[in-house]
Amino acid sequence: MKRFLLILAACSAILLVSCEKKEETPTLKPGEVSIETTAAENSGDTSDTIVTEDERITITSLENWEAFNHDGNFSDNCLQFLRNFIQNDSEYFEFNTVHLGNWEIIRDPEIYGLDLAFNFTVTASELDTIPVGDYQTIVTDAVDCSMHFVKSPRVESTITAPSSAATETIAAWLTTALYYDFCDYGKWETDQFKHYLCTRYADASGKLLYADFETLAKEKFGADVQKEDYMSGAQLLIEAGKLYITSEGGNMVPCFDIVSVTVEGGVFTVTVQFYADCNKFLQSYKAAYRIDSADRFLGCEILQTSPYKPYCLRSVYGN
Repeated sequence: MKRFLLILAACSAILLVSCEKKEETPTLKPGEVSIETTAAENSGDTSDTIVTEDERITITSLENWEAFNHDGNFSDNCLQFLRNFIQNDSEYFEFNTVHLGNWEIIRDPEIYGLDLAFNFTVTASELDTIPVGDYQTIVTDAVDCSMHFVKSPRVESTITAPSSAATETIAAWLTTALYYDFCDYGKWETDQFKHYLCTRYADASGKLLYADFETLAKEKFGADVQKEDYMSGAQLLIEAGKLYITSEGGNMVPCFDIVSVTVEGGVFTVTVQFYADCNKFLQSYKAAYRIDSADRFLGCEILQTSPYKPYCLRSVYGN
């Protein structure tokens, strides 16, 4: 009996020590995390980085993008645009020097459609168009994502040259012909100017008399056009016994600032700074265009090149 009681006492002592060990809570040193916390992070648990209030969704992790974009309203292009900011995943080296601290993406029914709110803090930047500071923006998911700055430490680009007939002519060329350069007067071999002429001088229905087109091509560019070159693609049409020419061109909007205009001997030199993206974050080429008071295109000179071609534009020389 005595031996049995000693065994029972020993077993009770072992059980008591075991229970005390289970009830112990480990003390964490500053900077340490618990095993449970680490496991949750490793499992991809980001439940605390998405907040839903009625139809308003806020995320602070791109892991929640699928839930944020549950109906596919926003494009993959939009996700990539945001990733460029958040994860420094851009094709542009300068863009990857912009580092964010806190950020949030908000889908709000009050700005619903192609728009979302993107608020962020820039903690470091080597890009002067996106300086350090706090930003509140609206991102529009269109052909390319454009960013409207609601609150920003950014200094917006401004057109320094006053509007004039010369600046209007060059702006019309850039936004209709979609070329950032052009040949010297009289040296055109092909007619990259067709859409420019058909847009700027057409009637209200978008048609230009072919005879006027021939005259304008010679007058503005010193170019001789051949009717046979426009027989394909339904570019020519006859209405009420008259021959017309039409042209379909791009509707993308290039990004540039007209920075100066000078005149000498009746020749205007219009200097344009181009940008590589639709938000004017990165500078591209700079060019000087020469025209006269009759809107004759005399030639252009590329003043500054860039690793990045002007947004939405191309060279008439195929470069």
